[in-house]
Amino acid sequence: MTIAARNSGAARGVRPLLRTAVLARPRDLVTACVLYGSHQLGEALVPVIVGVTVGEAIGRGGPALLAGWLVLLAADFVLLSLSYRFGARASARAKQFAAHELRLRIGRRALDPTGGADRAPGDLLTRASADADRVGAFAGVIAQTVASAAAVLVAVVLLLSASVVLGLAVLAGAVLLLAAATLVARRNVALSHAEQQTAGEATVAAEDLLRGIRVVKGIGAEEAALARYRTRNRAGITASRRRAGAEASVGGVNALLAGCYFTVVAGVGGALALTGALPIGQLVSALGLCLFVVGPMRSVAAFAPALARARASAERIWALTSAAPAVIEAADAGAQRAFPAAPTVGVSELRVASGDAVSFSVGPGITGVVCADGALPGRLVELLARQLDLADGRVLLDGVDVRTLPLDVLRRIMLVGAHEQPIFAGTVRENAGLLTARGDRAIADALRAAHANELTPDDAATPLGDAGARLSGGQRQRLGLARLLAADAPVLVLENPTTAVDAVTESIIAGRLQRLRRDRTTMIITTSPALLAICDRVLYLGAEQVDGSHAQLLETDAYRRAVAR
Repeated sequence: MTIAARNSGAARGVRPLLRTAVLARPRDLVTACVLYGSHQLGEALVPVIVGVTVGEAIGRGGPALLAGWLVLLAADFVLLSLSYRFGARASARAKQFAAHELRLRIGRRALDPTGGADRAPGDLLTRASADADRVGAFAGVIAQTVASAAAVLVAVVLLLSASVVLGLAVLAGAVLLLAAATLVARRNVALSHAEQQTAGEATVAAEDLLRGIRVVKGIGAEEAALARYRTRNRAGITASRRRAGAEASVGGVNALLAGCYFTVVAGVGGALALTGALPIGQLVSALGLCLFVVGPMRSVAAFAPALARARASAERIWALTSAAPAVIEAADAGAQRAFPAAPTVGVSELRVASGDAVSFSVGPGITGVVCADGALPGRLVELLARQLDLADGRVLLDGVDVRTLPLDVLRRIMLVGAHEQPIFAGTVRENAGLLTARGDRAIADALRAAHANELTPDDAATPLGDAGARLSGGQRQRLGLARLLAADAPVLVLENPTTAVDAVTESIIAGRLQRLRRDRTTMIITTSPALLAICDRVLYLGAEQVDGSHAQLLETDAYRRAVAR
């Protein structure tokens, strides 16, 4: 696919996304446009009323007539004040719901069971916060622009009624400002995109630094970690400066053009007044209108840069939400199949680095799997969890190809616990009970089995901090294991679940795990002798595939080297 084709496809996706977001609350958007327009109309009438008042006072005079025009002026100020107040409220609602719509869309895509939208949490956060807010803010810009454009047209009509020359001058100035802003809009799209991209990278670097702060301190790598974050952060600052500089240049040019335009209009109006072609009251109104219309003209000119920012952020959001799924949901997703309490899992024709194909099956009880190929455990986890579908491997659940099962059914029957288990803000019990509704007794049993029942003074009330910051690496691993055990899934796959705990704790966990999972199907991918010793059966996936108990396989040199510590 050519670059032009990709850009065309992105454009076709970004436009509907922008349209859907800004129209998330159409009633509020229309209300904001109307009320902002009423505010701008009131602002435009101020110089007109003042000019008429001055003309009447100089011409016919009279306190009663003057008082009447002043009352009308006061009423106009009440109108424009209330219009702005309630218009701003409607605009804020339109902006908030536009951003909210995008955040929901990002959340749904990121959590979609078919995958394919995997991003670092910091990158997702930037897209769901800064990018969504930028697109949301564009809804408010639309309301301001519509009202400002209407105000410019009203001002032009009023000026044309007083002087055709002045009206045409204002109209020409508006066109000139809009053209100048449009010329730089394309460059601002690229600059805004670069700014948000580098901001996301800086957030990811900060997240990595904070999550690994203990390890970083432990190995004395503080300076290297800070240097990495500093580099990303400086890149973000540079991109922000470039974008801000471009917009500042546009603003400066707009201000210069507006000043030149007002100078020309004032000169033309003064010349007309000197010749008697323009009464003094109309001159005051005309100059007041010209001075007023500078603000709406700048708002109209600011539309293009705002659209550029919104478009750049919308492109980043669309790139995430339109990402192709990693796996395809089964066509018969509504089908229901019954599975036993301890199903059999089969893996067939899975290629390893050596090019050989691995095939095996795991039945009820606890089975250990030892991989000679260091990349195989991660590949097995991805395949068993259906995070991706490999062309060279198949997984069967009680003889049924898992690709024919609905993902929610598969993941309810077979729970795959990768090596890294996230810990969330909350308590020990809240984290352990995330995957189960079986009650406190099941959670307590799982916590005990993972030797995680005394991590905090009060498991039900003591907060763990963000991402379990108050726990050590071993404690977080034990709590993650407890969460998996509490689910009591018919099939449980564990990848190196005890690498961060000491030998004594590992032995305790192994014994309790054996008792808790004796009536289920459990696969433990590990090289831990303590865990392998309690397995009913051990598979060694190496140059030759061997099968037996841990004690029997220790007589094999390759296996012994793989599990030696």
